Formats: sequence, structure tokens, C-alpha cells
Amino acid sequence: MRQLSEQKTVISKIAYFAIFASLIGANVLAIDLVFFQLSLFRMTILFVVFLFFLSLRMKTQSLAIIGDIGNRFSIAFMLLWACYAVLSFFWVQDYIAWMKAVYFLSLNVICVVLFTNAFKQSTQILTCLRVFAVMIVLHNLMGWYELIAKNYFFLEESLVIYYRHFRYPVSIFGNTNDFATFLLISIFILYTCMQNAKSRLMKYFYIVMIISSVVLLYMTSSRANMLGLIIAFAVLVWMNLYNKKTQMLVFIVFLLLCILIAMKPELLEKAFSMIGKTFYFNKEKVTDSVNIRMNLLKNGGIFLIDTFGMGTGAGNVGYWMANASIYDTNGITDIHNWWMEILTGYGITIFVLYIMFYVLLFRSCYIKYKMAITRIDKTVSLCFLCCLAGYVIGGISSSSNISSEWLWVFWSIVIAYQGLKMDELQNGVAYIGRLRTKEQSKILEEVGNKRCRGQQAKTDETLFIRKCGALEK
Repeated sequence: MRQLSEQKTVISKIAYFAIFASLIGANVLAIDLVFFQLSLFRMTILFVVFLFFLSLRMKTQSLAIIGDIGNRFSIAFMLLWACYAVLSFFWVQDYIAWMKAVYFLSLNVICVVLFTNAFKQSTQILTCLRVFAVMIVLHNLMGWYELIAKNYFFLEESLVIYYRHFRYPVSIFGNTNDFATFLLISIFILYTCMQNAKSRLMKYFYIVMIISSVVLLYMTSSRANMLGLIIAFAVLVWMNLYNKKTQMLVFIVFLLLCILIAMKPELLEKAFSMIGKTFYFNKEKVTDSVNIRMNLLKNGGIFLIDTFGMGTGAGNVGYWMANASIYDTNGITDIHNWWMEILTGYGITIFVLYIMFYVLLFRSCYIKYKMAITRIDKTVSLCFLCCLAGYVIGGISSSSNISSEWLWVFWSIVIAYQGLKMDELQNGVAYIGRLRTKEQSKILEEVGNKRCRGQQAKTDETLFIRKCGALEK
């Protein structure tokens, strides 16, 4: 029993280090093996794989491939996706691109399994976000340094003049869209850390970092991620609205806007044009960008039909775009849309399953938010809800997210949180339903916080909760 506990401790420490290392890009610290950049993060993952096979040989396996009921579908889907990518070898054209895509999907599976086994408590998930926050601060500092000094350490030389002219922050991410996606996720991670900070000084610090991240996101000029931030913020506001009438009013306004845009799509184009003027975009450049993106999507649809709905194969959308395009894309081969990349590259079946996985992940976080009795669970689940909502739009900004290691790590943390079991107290809250008074809410939060610290709840408080359940029944 003690040996198993020690193994779990080692696994969790490796997982924390993997999170930290994922935000140090291969262009910052890596060993050049000619055909492969061995970064600190990749070394960590290889070490995890080595430990897994070693434990199998020694018959002391402590890593379960398929997790708990809560995230079993998510892990099974990730395994299926990786297997399908491997099988696509039989119809792909570009084998190097195929190998890269298979590597990143396999990496995702390893991270999901590792984090699901390593993190069994909400406090551990919060620690993950705090590790993220440390790197977020460093990337913020790097972004501001680039804006002020106009000096780029980790950017391709061919892009430096362009980025200096438009004063774009990029940090180590290679382009503004990838950095903007990172900032979109970062804002809500920082919000969670701020809500759980113990000292007032740390709360102020996190608020400053949130403002910094929002400003840097604005400076990247990434329209999709700015729109994603608006959607994510709307979810944050919505989930914090306890008045049903206010919720209904907000919902009706949002629904009317959606209907209006569906009936008159040109209004959306005018809105983007207005945003472009506000953000000092070049109108012609914005129009050209939209046209090229539309042509990329059209070509993707044609490729899907040509492959009988099976997709081009892992990593091969770019090859088809370069060699079989019907519509002009001005030499751009990446499809610039995460959702279409999955549909075009991996086919209809994987795409439908991915939508199911995404919806179920959102639903799981929503249920945890509603049942939460501690500030940690309340804020962590809300963070993931906002990120999932914002990424729906933010995911269409980057040329491709398949190679974003830090993003795979983040989703692995969300899936690990999805698999956390609710204790008896949380099930009691779910049974009680919506709390009616502030006194009930306060007592439940106190009891929940004691549970998080491993303390036993007072008998009278436990009885009070049971009494609430009987009353609500």
C-alpha cells in the first residue's frame, strides 16, 4: 500500500513537471537530433513511457489506461482517434506529415492517461492551473518585452521586420494566432487562480495579469480569439447570474442576435469590418484573409467527398491543399480551422465522435459546476466551461493546432478533472438541488472546504445538510 502511494506521488510530480515543460517550446530548449527536436517536454513523455513499460515488466503497473466512468468515453475516443490516424497510413500521400500527426495524437493519449492517473483531487487540478499560471506570467513578460523593445528572440528572421512594424507580441509561439489562443485560455486560468488566492496581494497580482493578457490578446489582432474571449466571458457572466429572469433575458437577446445573423449574414461581415477599423486592421487585408479562408474550407469539403468521407489521413490536409486545390488559396496549405481540419483529415466518423466528446466534456464540467460545494470546484469547473466555449471560435484562428503540445496538455487536465469522482457530500448537494438561502450555501462551502483539507465535518453541519435534503424532497 505504501509502495503504491509512493508511485502515485512520483507520477503526480512527473505530471506537474510535464505541464511546466510543455510551455517551454522546442525552439527554446531542445536537443537537435536532425530528424527530431528532443525538447524537455518530449524527454518527460518518453520517460513516462519508459516507466510504464518498466512497470509492466516488473508487474507493478500503477497506470490504468482507461480511466473512471466519468472520463472513460473521452479516453476511449482519444485512443480510437490515434488508432485511426495510424491506420490512415494506407491511404496518405505525405508520410512525414503523417508521422508528425501520429506523434502528436499519441502524445495526447499519453498525457490523458498520465494526468488521469496522477490527479485524483480537485486541489491537484488547481495546482496544475497554478503551474500554468507561472508560465503565463513569463510569456506575458516576454510579450511586453517584444512590444516595447521590438526585439524577438524566438521568431523566424523572415517575420521579424513584419512583426516589428505592426508591434505584434508572439513570445515563443511562432505566430500571433497561436499566442492569442494561449492568452484566451490563460485569462480564465488566471481568473481561477485569483479566486483561490489566499492573500489579497496575490489576488491583485492575478488581476493585473488578467488585464495584461487581455491587452496582449488585443495587440495580437486575432479576430477569432477576441470573439472567443467575448463568448467565454458571456459564459462566465451567464453562469454567475442566479436570477432566472436575468438569465432568460440574456438568452433571448443572444437568440435574437443569432437568428438575425442567420437571416442576414452580411451583418456579421459589416461587424467584422467595423472591428477591423476599430483595431486598425487593413480592410483589404481582412477581406483577402476571409476569402482565402473560405477557399480553404471549400477545398476541404471537396477533399472529404473525394475520399468518400474517410478523410485525407493524418497530417495530409496540407499535401492535398498544395496538390489538389480547386479554389485558389494564395499558396496557403494549412486549413486554418480546427474543426474542418478534423473533418477533412480524419473523416466524418472521427469528426462526429469528436463533437460528442466535446459536448460531453462541456456537460461534465457544467454538472460539476452545479454540484460544486467548494470554491475550488466551483472556479475550476467554471474555468474549463469558459475555455471550452471560447475555443469553439478561438480554434479557427491558428493554421493548425495539432502540433500545439501545451494545448494537448491543457485538454488532458480537463479530461482528468472530468474523471474525478464526487464524494458523498457532493452527491448530497446534487440531491438537494438549488440552494435556497445564503446560510445553506455558507455551511455547505465550509463543510466542503473541510473535506478538501481532509478534516471531518461537524455532526450538526452534516445533519443540517441531510435536513435540507429532506426539506427539498
